This record gives sequence, structure tokens and C-alpha cells, in this order.
Amino acid sequence: MTKEDMIQVLRSVGVNENTVTAMSNAFDMGAEYMREKCAMVCDQEADDEDEDDAWRGCARFLANNIRFRGEA
Repeated sequence: MTKEDMIQVLRSVGVNENTVTAMSNAFDMGAEYMREKCAMVCDQEADDEDEDDAWRGCARFLANNIRFRGEA
């Protein structure tokens, strides 16, 4: 679900704008956490391996830990 999808759903069920703002902030915090986690894994892979292997390690992490839109 994108942030815009979430906001649309929240507004469609009639929550107040304070709730929309709070949920938007929480969404942003979660996105920031995942960016930091991904960067940490990529940095760790880069320390352990050559550059090409580091990118493959990052791709493996992302493939194994991030659910794409539409997946259950």
C-alpha cells in the first residue's frame, strides 16, 4: 500500500485530519527505518565482499525482506 492509498482509505472511512497526519507520520517513519536498514545491510555487504558481490547481497536482502504491492 502506498502512502497515498492509505490516506485515501483513512479519509474514506471518515477519520479526522489529526489521525491522517499521525498515520502519515508513522508511514514515513517506517519507510525511513527500511531505508536505513537497507543501507546498513548494503554497507555490511560492501565491507565483506567486492563491489559486485555487495550489490548482489543487497538485492538478495531486498528480495527476501520486502513484500511488493499485491503480494499477500
